[in-house]
Amino acid sequence: MLCHARIRRQNRVAPADAIHLASAAEAGVDLFLTNDRALLELVVDGIQFIAGMDVNFI
Repeated sequence: MLCHARIRRQNRVAPADAIHLASAAEAGVDLFLTNDRALLELVVDGIQFIAGMDVNFI
């Protein structure tokens, strides 16, 4: 099990981000989508890809 505290410590992310990442890793997701550009560069065990969501507003 990947602990959110370890993700937070290793990647210096906010507590809520660490919980989301740990939950996704534990669930074994292949793709984690985010609007947070700071998360795009992370490498987290259990998550194959972390990608940004391009949102276009009209």
